[in-house]
Amino acid sequence: MTPEQIRDSLRVLYDSRDLESSMNAAMVGKKAAFVSPIIAPESTDLVLLGVHVQKYQPTRSAVNMLDGRDRLDVPAQFGFAVPGFSHAMQNQLARDGSAPGAWLHISGPLSPIVVTHSAASALAINTQGTGNAIASLDVLNMRPVAAWALSQGKTVVIVPDNSDLSRAAAHDAARALGDKVLVAKPAYQPSQHNVMGALIDAYARAAELYPPSVDIGEETRNMYLRRSHVVDARVRLMFDPISEAKPWTPGIGRTASMHELATGAER
Repeated sequence: MTPEQIRDSLRVLYDSRDLESSMNAAMVGKKAAFVSPIIAPESTDLVLLGVHVQKYQPTRSAVNMLDGRDRLDVPAQFGFAVPGFSHAMQNQLARDGSAPGAWLHISGPLSPIVVTHSAASALAINTQGTGNAIASLDVLNMRPVAAWALSQGKTVVIVPDNSDLSRAAAHDAARALGDKVLVAKPAYQPSQHNVMGALIDAYARAAELYPPSVDIGEETRNMYLRRSHVVDARVRLMFDPISEAKPWTPGIGRTASMHELATGAER
């Protein structure tokens, strides 16, 4: 894709519905689409490599997330997605597809950079969690992205998706890069693929437990309880795991199995 085509993709897909409205739609099982720039640091600039598209479509079981791999246009080089910042990136782009490196204020002076596996998890963290997240998009890219984040003088927290392969890649990066690279353990349920999917489930469960009511008093109570349920889920899935993330620690006096390495049970 040329820079002009990428800018057009960002404009058409992102401007069709603002980010907050799209997130609200996705959380309650309605159709929603998200587009994220994929960028790579190059010298003092950021180079736009392509766009990543996520689509959420209603199904009988909440929503089906299409992760955008069929819409991914990325050259075979290091890069990461920055979900939730498409407008800012679009406004900063030069005609050659680059942006000033100073634009990418991923985290504050005392905040870690969060590296996720999927764009879906990064989108959830950036819009409903701690922020500061970039997505590696592939297990093989997790270590290079974490290494770049570490080179920025930051502590790095890796948030894997809910698979043994994703967890194994996260622990591999932490083992290779040292004790400033931490691994979070979100409280996933077995059917939840990533943080976004777990959040959508939390919204659905809240609506099931505390359904809307025509009675004003009851609806006021249920609205409060729905919000509390979702807030608890956000803390359990994002705030607590990121703040409590730990470096990889090898097993003592024995060799850990692949399953233990993947799940972090060697701690």
